[in-house]
Amino acid sequence: MSNCLIRNLVARTFRRESEQYQITPADVRVFEHSELTSRKSSKEIKDTLDQLTLRYSESGSYSYVLASNMLSVGIDIDRLGVMTVYNQPKSNAEYIQATSRVGRRNPGIVLAMYNNMRSRDKSHYEQFGYYHKSFYRYVEATSVTPFSLRAIEKALHCIFVSMIRLTIPFLSANESARDFQADLDEVTEIRDYIVKRVKEIMPKHENFAAETLRNFARDWEDVASENSNTLCYKSYNGLPSLLSSAEEDSKLGLPKILNSLRNVDPTVNIFFRR
Repeated sequence: MSNCLIRNLVARTFRRESEQYQITPADVRVFEHSELTSRKSSKEIKDTLDQLTLRYSESGSYSYVLASNMLSVGIDIDRLGVMTVYNQPKSNAEYIQATSRVGRRNPGIVLAMYNNMRSRDKSHYEQFGYYHKSFYRYVEATSVTPFSLRAIEKALHCIFVSMIRLTIPFLSANESARDFQADLDEVTEIRDYIVKRVKEIMPKHENFAAETLRNFARDWEDVASENSNTLCYKSYNGLPSLLSSAEEDSKLGLPKILNSLRNVDPTVNIFFRR
């Protein structure tokens, strides 16, 4: 439907402007377009995103792209400069995220198209200036689950290491990772503090958190004793490293430091043999 509206609008505009500016059909560029919606497959969406990076002057570049609310997440393309938003999205966070996709490199413009038959759209139209001067205050609170099992598995060791480096002076230097001992009073105090916090928020996961920290502390101590002269928190010259990012190989077998706690399901390709 949106594609039909755009084509009709372009046709009407062309007829009107052609008489005034002596434009002929030969002067009009063929509109290349696509869409970012759930109707497209993952491969088609990836191909569309790749083609969106082409400059307007390049062959095969898109003139416009129709998009659903999937545009509000994970789209970072410098070329986007003009956006038309039809109706006011229900979520303020979604509205902010989606409209921030334009104007990344050069100034951009967002055109809001409201429906006067919708009371919510009329309300946003009447409060347009005030709303856009302070729309971050209207962002809805999101629900979170602190200290869920997956969060503990993924990141509790990160908190543990951070607190040790920040609060225990003789374990703060990069090379002091090799001096770690699991039974130090300061280490035990930090471990108990974290477990107490877990108990206050998620009591049923208290034992799991305590066991996770004990296991990590034991593994850290074993690694430190095996690499007593070389272990660092972060190595820049090939030495054994306690901390490894998600993109690196953990040579010591310790948990990695993740870039995100999001659960992202892996994609797989399925082939049908005929």
